[in-house]
Amino acid sequence: MLEKFKMNASLFRYDNGSVISQKSAFKEVANNVSKIMKIDSKRVIDSIENREKTNSTALIEGLAIPHIILKGNFSPWLYIFKSDKDIADWNCLDDSKVSILICLIVPQPVNQQDDNFKKMHLVINKLAEDDIVSQISKTETARQVVDILRS
Repeated sequence: MLEKFKMNASLFRYDNGSVISQKSAFKEVANNVSKIMKIDSKRVIDSIENREKTNSTALIEGLAIPHIILKGNFSPWLYIFKSDKDIADWNCLDDSKVSILICLIVPQPVNQQDDNFKKMHLVINKLAEDDIVSQISKTETARQVVDILRS
């Protein structure tokens, strides 16, 4: 049963920063993800922007879940970014400003049998719980977000 999976460290990477626009947030995320994956940051930015053009990934209470879909054979993972400022031009459904990004880093094509993919699915399901979103919205660091998602 999926609930028995332990949320290990390989599923999460995280960082804190200070951004005030969606463009600067995407650039910061792309720079960090590209360093981790050892790829060109333009590939990451293009993926984030293309997905965001389809539909906003902003949810509620300052939380957004940008998608980064990259060609390649790697295990999916999550990159958590917490800005110490609200992102002025990125509104959530409740009119709050985004400050926490939970980025999905997924290969194309995705292997749905991959353990990290299954764990990621559990994490995303947690974001449907009001109390989890509320806890996340009150965090001060990306590490605190990870701790909530791992529990």
